[in-house]
Amino acid sequence: MTRSARWTLSPLDACVHLMAPTGEHPPGVLPTRCGHLLPTAVQQHDQPPPGTPCEHCRLIFLADFATGDSPATYTQFP
Repeated sequence: MTRSARWTLSPLDACVHLMAPTGEHPPGVLPTRCGHLLPTAVQQHDQPPPGTPCEHCRLIFLADFATGDSPATYTQFP
């Protein structure tokens, strides 16, 4: 069973980012798949919220979709 992708709107750069899988979050921050570190207070979404997507996160999501991989299968973010 795979988990769905989680998205957030960053208050730091105002871009929509793809969250790293649960379990890979260092204490006090939430990493994104592109490597940004966000405060834990950001709201997470099951679908991308309105806003400009981070180009790196968008490409990672498309690559995962094209290969059938799930964000839950990764042990580290790029």
